[in-house]
Amino acid sequence: MATISGGSDVSDERPYPVLLRRLTLLLLAIGVLWRLVRYLLRFPMWDDEAFICLNFLELDYLGLTRGLHNCQVAPLLFLWGELTSLRLFGASELALRLLPFAAGMASLFLFWRLARATLPPLAQMIAVGFLAVAIWPVSMGAFTKPYALDLFMSLLLLLPAVRWLQCPQQGRWLVLLTLATPLAIFSSYPVVFVAGAISLTLLLTAWRQGWKGRPLWSTYNTVLLAAFLGHYLIAGQSQLHSPDKGATTEQGMQDYWAEGFPPAQPLALVKWLVFAHTGQMMAFPIGAQDGGSVLTTFLFLVGVWHFWTAGRRDLLVLCLAPFGLGLLAAVLHRYPYGASCRLCQHLAPAICLSAGMGAAVLLERLRSAAARRRWIIGVATLLLFVGVCGMVRDVVHPYRTLEALWTRQVMQAVAAEVRSGAPIVVLNKREDMDSLFRWYLEQYGDRVWWAGQIDWDKARANGELFCLSYDYHKLSAPEEMPLAPTREPMKLPIGAAFRPAPGQPVWVLASGVTDTSVPPDWRMPVKHLHQLRFVLKDSTKEANPKTVASR
Repeated sequence: MATISGGSDVSDERPYPVLLRRLTLLLLAIGVLWRLVRYLLRFPMWDDEAFICLNFLELDYLGLTRGLHNCQVAPLLFLWGELTSLRLFGASELALRLLPFAAGMASLFLFWRLARATLPPLAQMIAVGFLAVAIWPVSMGAFTKPYALDLFMSLLLLLPAVRWLQCPQQGRWLVLLTLATPLAIFSSYPVVFVAGAISLTLLLTAWRQGWKGRPLWSTYNTVLLAAFLGHYLIAGQSQLHSPDKGATTEQGMQDYWAEGFPPAQPLALVKWLVFAHTGQMMAFPIGAQDGGSVLTTFLFLVGVWHFWTAGRRDLLVLCLAPFGLGLLAAVLHRYPYGASCRLCQHLAPAICLSAGMGAAVLLERLRSAAARRRWIIGVATLLLFVGVCGMVRDVVHPYRTLEALWTRQVMQAVAAEVRSGAPIVVLNKREDMDSLFRWYLEQYGDRVWWAGQIDWDKARANGELFCLSYDYHKLSAPEEMPLAPTREPMKLPIGAAFRPAPGQPVWVLASGVTDTSVPPDWRMPVKHLHQLRFVLKDSTKEANPKTVASR
């Protein structure tokens, strides 16, 4: 089995070292810029993020080891890192996405190092470009989920593994790999597939080294197994067994990611395998489900064939084994396979390395040096164009969904209306509240009273009360959109006064607003947040009554 080498396989690349180096740096720069721009745009928090972030408001460090709410599963060090960031920097989008952003940015440079260590210059440039401008790694770096860490931790293990394969006599690389393994395993669930692939790749080299390499390889595997079992027993087991709407998180995940598990019927299995390997999983630099990434798959297979014919079997195993282990996990219904690119970020290094090599092999078939140069510049320009277009799209539409944008705008308006210290009464039960609204409301802490429960003595001490009610409607026609509050006490007209109990002061309804979302398709469910502000009639802090505002 040949040792991994970063040397060029093609003699024709030598006239272009400066050009390829400059193009690689340019692609790196556009990748860095796009990641930074998307992070700083502060996309509104959306439902999937709110589900995990609510745990950081409700649980402490120890509580995060005992299961998560809202059918969530995440590695322990990611959870602790997010909780630490929230406590240090607050609950802003920038604070909660700081860890994924740092991981995503670092991954780009680690992959550059990996490509330089394993591929010839032309393949390096294309592989780095694929990762730099692919939408999924960029978006995962500005997303409060652990997927960016899946990519980072995979690279953190791959680099020392490759270095040791290149210089087996330098045992420090295997020591570094062993030390990094617990950190990776406790920070990412699917990185175990990469770690297992590394074990298989290192086996023959370690065996040939005799007693110099075998103990290090054995130690690595022992640490890998201990870290995996330890993480599962400390956090994974409790997360999977967490209750969720009458079932468990594990059952909920099985249903949600059902398309990521192979079917039993032979014909359906063949179709599933084809679409899994030509769909979102291979979306580097672009792609889509149901065969939308077939070009990347083709380039990947060309690269695999080149590694085989060139005798680079170590690199071949390193690229293919994570797929095999992931597929085995899907057969056992332990981890979905090919269902979404965000679940496959640990495979990104293997996909980009092999696809980049495949593209370089095809370009090297051009006999004319001038034509080859034009194609090289053309490919780099196309990759830069993808990155620039993605960045422009993010600037024009700085949100993932219109619903998330509307929710943040409504809650910003609420924050501007609610006086400091004023109680907020939510007429809905906590568990019935929409996850996004609940995320923003939970940040007020004890100021929020749920299910319409009002402590009138505490409210009187403040002199003001802010009421919210959330409704969710599915309309049959646009004109049926409800524009007025429908729940008690929201039928009170502006200026109406009431006394909650004998001997209590009189409260006055000072203002009322109904915020209504307008989805792109009016047949979709529509959200309403009804807002009412009450003030004490006999309070010196009483505000002048306002008319109903429409927003």
